[in-house]
Amino acid sequence: MKKLYLHLGSPKTGTSSIQRLLFQNKVNINQQGFTYPGREINHHKLWFVTEGERADMPRQFSSVKPAEMKRSVDQFTVQLENDIETGNTQQIISTEYLFIHNEEYVRRAAEYLKRFYSEITVLLFVRNPVDYYKSVQQQMIKARSYVESPYEYTYIFRKVIEMWKQFFDVQVYEYSPKQNSLVVFCNKIGLDYNSLDQAGKRTNVSLSIEQMLLLEKIQRNIYTNKEDVFKPHLNVIQEVNAPFSTKPRIKDWVKEVVYEKHSEDLEWLKEEYNIEFARDFGSAKGEQSNPTSNDNQIELRDIYYVEEKLSERYEALIMDVLLKELVKRNTN
Repeated sequence: MKKLYLHLGSPKTGTSSIQRLLFQNKVNINQQGFTYPGREINHHKLWFVTEGERADMPRQFSSVKPAEMKRSVDQFTVQLENDIETGNTQQIISTEYLFIHNEEYVRRAAEYLKRFYSEITVLLFVRNPVDYYKSVQQQMIKARSYVESPYEYTYIFRKVIEMWKQFFDVQVYEYSPKQNSLVVFCNKIGLDYNSLDQAGKRTNVSLSIEQMLLLEKIQRNIYTNKEDVFKPHLNVIQEVNAPFSTKPRIKDWVKEVVYEKHSEDLEWLKEEYNIEFARDFGSAKGEQSNPTSNDNQIELRDIYYVEEKLSERYEALIMDVLLKELVKRNTN
């Protein structure tokens, strides 16, 4: 029988980079005694072994027609199981779509994997909840006109860890943007990172606050009937950088709310895994902490520091770029 390293994220911890590294080095890691099964860059379609409700389905799949989705999942499963059966005794599967804590869903996923592996170790990276919150909002504003209130937001790492621990050994590691999670991952499972091809393009590009504000304005004024739907043409905004643009800086009152809401889980994480995320913010005294919208749908200006002149300047830059492109097309 075989041993599986099951990497489940969490999201926003360099997961896509790990998956890309493993996929583009399948031959190399095979020579090192590992198999990364299947023909896809990740194993997201393993979500379907949970037999989960459509309402819980990852957004990536929810817009696909059922018949088309079934064909795709069936093909994925055939290729995956063939590679598992013919592959090395040590294998790696990676998908953050199983970063879940529904007991029945996890049970079904565990039962499926036990058909192929006699030993399964779950690997998880966890991130400071404040940084995680900030990163998630940067991603969400690409698809909708509002961000999630820090009062409503929950990073479910503890529930996920405790649920998967009912079935398998779970190893948890600290994620920090200052360290290379690819190196950490490879070292933990015994892969020679230095021998792997590092080529590849980052898929999750961080946005400046000026880019986020423009996305919010477009989503709010034009696409209010298309919330939580990615609009491919808006990706152009993240490609137009400006030397004056600034990194998003979250307000201290937001940090305090998020940190305090997760304080018990953070204490548990310290006791169980010796991982400690320090309070890296000052007093929020005097800061406005009353969102201008309702608690579930708040504006970027409620939670981020904003230089209005830079925001206006970036909007003007985008208009200038678009007008130049229109003139160029009309003269060709």
